[in-house]
Amino acid sequence: MQKHLLNFSRLNTDIQILGHLSLKDILRSDLILKNPYIKDMSGKNFPIIKGDRKQIYLLFFHLLDNAKKFRKDISHEHEISVSWKKLGSFYRFTIKDNGIGIDDMYQEKIFKLFYQTNPEQYEGDGVGLTFARKIIQKHGGEFTLQSKLDEGTLISFTLPCS
Repeated sequence: MQKHLLNFSRLNTDIQILGHLSLKDILRSDLILKNPYIKDMSGKNFPIIKGDRKQIYLLFFHLLDNAKKFRKDISHEHEISVSWKKLGSFYRFTIKDNGIGIDDMYQEKIFKLFYQTNPEQYEGDGVGLTFARKIIQKHGGEFTLQSKLDEGTLISFTLPCS
């Protein structure tokens, strides 16, 4: 817990010089290689974005980890898609899954640090969405979440173009 508090406080202060980042390099790392559920990536033209490499990696790590973790039972074919589209000086990213979804009553609570809807069933510390939204805000982007219980979740966010 202390480690997560320290890391969260660093998000408030530690933003390195924003560099030009190839999303291909970030996504082709172990984030994708260790996630067999990603069925669709938005083509081969990976964007170059402006951001803090460490924070952007954490952003995608937490969002893809959640999409992978909160799946329906093992007999259900789990799918995750990652897509992006250029909108002016930003890219809009979408991560969509067909997992367990999030009940409407929890859709604001899940952004509180350490909050978990069902900790007895799923591993985790309740930091992923909190970190993700903070990283996006620190980069001047916007974050939205749409989810329906038993149908899946769609997370959409913007990051600046390089």
